[in-house]
Amino acid sequence: MFNKKIYHLCPMSKQTVFISQDDHHSILIAEKKDKFFVFDLDETLYSVGNPLAIHIDTQPLELLKRHSHIIDPLETKKQYFEKYGLACKGFFKDGLITPEEYDGYFVSAKYESWLKGEWDVKSLMDKIPYKKAVFSNSPKNHIVWSLEAMGLQDYFDYVVYADYYSENIICKPMDEALSIIEKIANVESNEHIYFFDDSHLNASAAIKRGWNVHHITKKNTILHLIPEIMESLKGEVKITNEE
Repeated sequence: MFNKKIYHLCPMSKQTVFISQDDHHSILIAEKKDKFFVFDLDETLYSVGNPLAIHIDTQPLELLKRHSHIIDPLETKKQYFEKYGLACKGFFKDGLITPEEYDGYFVSAKYESWLKGEWDVKSLMDKIPYKKAVFSNSPKNHIVWSLEAMGLQDYFDYVVYADYYSENIICKPMDEALSIIEKIANVESNEHIYFFDDSHLNASAAIKRGWNVHHITKKNTILHLIPEIMESLKGEVKITNEE
């Protein structure tokens, strides 16, 4: 078992429930909901190509270069992503990078400066009168720091994250990970789970389970998707976020 290194987490003032994707066997079914909105974090809640995403995406390549048998670090990373859904899961398994080394990239990230001036996501979240979750393959500390930098620490009811220190990381697009969201959502039909993610693997997996999926790209962003969806839902009975 890896030795977990603990970092200071920014406070989340909302009573947000944090759930590791490894906890898929112990999730309690929540109250019945009308609809449930689920957002990936990186390059979904903030723009594609943001320096934060570039930092996270490129820094591991430097560590891969130290292994003489790896000719093309970028191609290796792509292969691990396609195989595991989360490249670092394969890196850890094969001893190419340690969780502690990977955590260092998040600690060194300039959250405030890189996310400053990003989209007005708060006004978008205010338009959604349903329960909301962040569903990310990133570790808990990165999610908290990102939400804090964007002023979104009060906007999500659940945060489902990947535990990089687990011996067998559960992550999107694995069925075990997606089943967590379905248990939390507890909706009449999976089509009432509105899912936003920039990964085609994650989007495809969710489509197979009947989710209402919106694949995020540079042009297809939550900036116009959320208003369009809310307009289409006008007149329906809504469940508010008030306790």
